[in-house]
Amino acid sequence: MLQECVECTVVFLMRNNRVLLARGKKRMNKGLWNGYGGKKDPNETIRRTACREAAEEGGVLIQEMDLVYLGVMDFCWPTQGADVGVKGVKVVRSYMFVAHNWEGEPIETDESECPTWYDPEKVPYDTMFPAEQCWLPFLLAGRHFLGSVVYAQKRKWALKFKKSKWGVPVLTVRENTVEVLSDTVWEVPREALPPLR
Repeated sequence: MLQECVECTVVFLMRNNRVLLARGKKRMNKGLWNGYGGKKDPNETIRRTACREAAEEGGVLIQEMDLVYLGVMDFCWPTQGADVGVKGVKVVRSYMFVAHNWEGEPIETDESECPTWYDPEKVPYDTMFPAEQCWLPFLLAGRHFLGSVVYAQKRKWALKFKKSKWGVPVLTVRENTVEVLSDTVWEVPREALPPLR
């Protein structure tokens, strides 16, 4: 079973106990609220990716030292083979950050619109990817976390988890199905987070 892994970042701006969300304008993010993020370029560090994406998507300049690394989520999609079965798994490993300091004010760009501040209890989960309500509360509370989500089809998802012997979620692949075995995201100590490259 082939597995493709793409590294991404998502950064959420926080001010006065509120979080900034912007609505996506392109691809699978179109119409959905989220932080600023995207795919890591070759020869770019994870922190540099987060800063670049915030500038491109929101017009704000963040220094790498102002990023607070809080978690990692693996978002998994089955890839279809010619025989209609699951050919493999595409994993988007997303490194999650918050920033309390930046230069500039969030603006509409080619990639996002309507930057809006939300109180944590009023985050519009019904207009975000379904899994966000599982892990975003950890991030908004400043807690470190690890987790996995499997999206079975376009914007449909299944969430099941299994703890490894270290207490973190693991991905299990079975013939013709892809599952993550549990239904939560785990809070972990800071030192349990994967190191940033």
